[in-house]
Amino acid sequence: MEEEGNLTNTTSVAWDVSSTFFKHDLAVSLVFICSYAVVFLLCVVGNVTVCCLVAQNRKLHTVTNFFILNLAVADLMIAIFCMPITLVSNIVTVWVFGDVVCKLTPFIQGLSVGASVFTLVAIATDRYVAIVRAPNGRIRERQAVIIIVVVWVLAAVIMAPHAVVMEAIPHPYVQGDACQEDWPDTRSRMVYTVVLFLLLFVVPLLTVAYMYTKVTKRTCRKPPSHPQSLQPDSDDRQSPSLTEIVRFVRKNSSSPDHKDHRKARVVKMLVVVVALFAICWLPLHLVTLVGDFAHLTYDQLVFVYHYMYPVAHFLAYFNSCVNPIVYGYYNKNFTRMWRERNGTVRLCCFKNKTSTQSFRLSSFRTTGLLNVRSTSPNRIVQLTNRQ
Repeated sequence: MEEEGNLTNTTSVAWDVSSTFFKHDLAVSLVFICSYAVVFLLCVVGNVTVCCLVAQNRKLHTVTNFFILNLAVADLMIAIFCMPITLVSNIVTVWVFGDVVCKLTPFIQGLSVGASVFTLVAIATDRYVAIVRAPNGRIRERQAVIIIVVVWVLAAVIMAPHAVVMEAIPHPYVQGDACQEDWPDTRSRMVYTVVLFLLLFVVPLLTVAYMYTKVTKRTCRKPPSHPQSLQPDSDDRQSPSLTEIVRFVRKNSSSPDHKDHRKARVVKMLVVVVALFAICWLPLHLVTLVGDFAHLTYDQLVFVYHYMYPVAHFLAYFNSCVNPIVYGYYNKNFTRMWRERNGTVRLCCFKNKTSTQSFRLSSFRTTGLLNVRSTSPNRIVQLTNRQ
């Protein structure tokens, strides 16, 4: 995003002749290194897992999960191409990566953030159409692919001016280069900063907030009712047969109340993802706006860009590693697919009078080893609907 350029462009004033190669002492530098390393590992492991699960399991090939996959790809790009370079830039005074990386790093970061923001809008639109506008229509898989392509093209167009103005030039005070923006005038840079703040933060969040408000009202209109108890077809009090259990599970899994419960859970997950994005990225936008529009003194510039900026940037990167954790907590499909992928699939055993039959976990949406002889019908219903 614009923050890389604004940092170098503004802090050139804050560097003096006595500046050393390192911006901070050893203790502060170690804190930055350890923090960024933890976030980097969590981001790579979590988002690679999400990408593999969605790509390899056809049961997860839904429109919402395609958008989540796109979000994970954008987070991976931030981790691989931006985190290490930003860490070095927050520690050392000069730019050590050359002119090409000077142009590419802010562009890739802005491209990834733009793709993430517009993907969140696409996800909110998908939920809005599926829940509020249903049954008038919903986004199809082919349409989702087109939307994803448009998301990346739009983000690239918005960030293209930033890549053009970035340049690695000789540092005015210390030996080495500085990566900074070269705008025709200060006003142009300030206008571009405001445009990015509006297009990549304010407008998308307001749009998402409106759609999720409508979705929440629709899903909370009536609370899910409790499923009826499973009863045997005959008048005797024997345990229900396997056929009766399967018929009952399928009936309750496809009931409107059960579907509403699943939709509400998905909406909660997506609202948490959007809220975390807003909380994590707002400080970085504010630091950028302050650096461009506030008339700061020398000491204030040093404090803002040597301390506040790295912390704000760390929070923004933290957002890229926390999304997979949210998916795993709210979406039981991801958790179940992860267990299946790692060889922890359980079998559900149902016994009737004559034989014992085993079935895969995913067939009956259960969470444990069940036996009709030792498990009550109501307990079976609870387990089958827990997912």
